[in-house]
Amino acid sequence: MKKISTLIIFCSMLLLNSHTAFGYNAYKKQFAQAYPAAKKISSCLLCHSDDDDYSALNSFAKDFYDNDEEFAGLEELDSDGDGFNNLREIMAETYPGDHKSFPQE
Repeated sequence: MKKISTLIIFCSMLLLNSHTAFGYNAYKKQFAQAYPAAKKISSCLLCHSDDDDYSALNSFAKDFYDNDEEFAGLEELDSDGDGFNNLREIMAETYPGDHKSFPQE
């Protein structure tokens, strides 16, 4: 019985981790296709508040999910409330979900 429980836990962790990696890679590819000039925005911080805690989504990711996972509909929003719309931040290669990261005027 203990072996079965361990196997179930292991398979669940494997499935969860592969889903997370798959989701990130799919969204990253979609982002790169939509904004090829924004090559520096390649870390998990585009959508996550912390590189070590992937469950903590930032405001840009929440807007992305609320917008049916389409980046184009987010361009005019200011997801992090720093006074710059998301498109301006992306083109300046700053993070639209982090109010401490914004374009230098």
